[in-house]
Amino acid sequence: MDTAFGWDLGGVNLKLARVEDGRVVSVTQIPCPALPEPRKFDLAVEEAIRDIGDTEAAHAITMTGELSDVFASRYEGVAYLVALMRKTVGENARFYGLDGFVDAHQAIADWESVASANWHASAALAAAVEDAGLLVDVGTTTTDIIPFKEGSPCAIGLNDGDRLREGELLYRGVVRTPVMAIASQAPFKGRMQGLAAERFATMADVYRLTGDLPDDADPFASADGRGKGLDESAARLARMLGRDAEDADFVAWKRLRISSAAASWTRSRPMPARSSNG
Repeated sequence: MDTAFGWDLGGVNLKLARVEDGRVVSVTQIPCPALPEPRKFDLAVEEAIRDIGDTEAAHAITMTGELSDVFASRYEGVAYLVALMRKTVGENARFYGLDGFVDAHQAIADWESVASANWHASAALAAAVEDAGLLVDVGTTTTDIIPFKEGSPCAIGLNDGDRLREGELLYRGVVRTPVMAIASQAPFKGRMQGLAAERFATMADVYRLTGDLPDDADPFASADGRGKGLDESAARLARMLGRDAEDADFVAWKRLRISSAAASWTRSRPMPARSSNG
């Protein structure tokens, strides 16, 4: 059996896919420990290796973890993660860059191409299946909006800074994003009112109340460190309005349409008129 593993080393979680004979057979998400030091990546990788127990297979690796503030620079982050994976799986490690997969030495030499290139890998796969389209990848923290045509991605931005400038990368996710980053007002009992600019609640609370968040999609601590039941999510959203959950019935909190503000914000963003690379 031909086995390979695909890794995505993120700043808050590690994702691992097992591929057998060209078919994905399992996907695992492992949260990185909340440590203010690079060692948090070592611990997540160690847990993943215990699960797969096979380092002799091919290992294809993307990353966004180099953006973590445990590193002084993105270069330092790429170098650390490349060294970690090389130590863990040896020379079988291949790192995805904008021009394809490279070995560890080339990944360091061309670190800017490797840094946070996972969006390009996803779009390249989509472009191999469809002639043209728009890939929208919504994750726990960010949303990628990537056009592709004629067999390749055609985004204007090629790094996170440029993609943020062009509106092709949005820090709008369905779990970790603070509610205050999505909206400054929300409807309550028939009137709009301001929201607190505090991390009292996250979008996980919103989507939990709407019933759109699977139980296994939120491995992170809640904003107040309390539980993740519907009543507790409602209490956190009430705090965003300067209120307590007892100030309204549960139906009122469930109707709080903060998620609609995210959609309107996205629609209001100007998208690029053309791509600089075709």
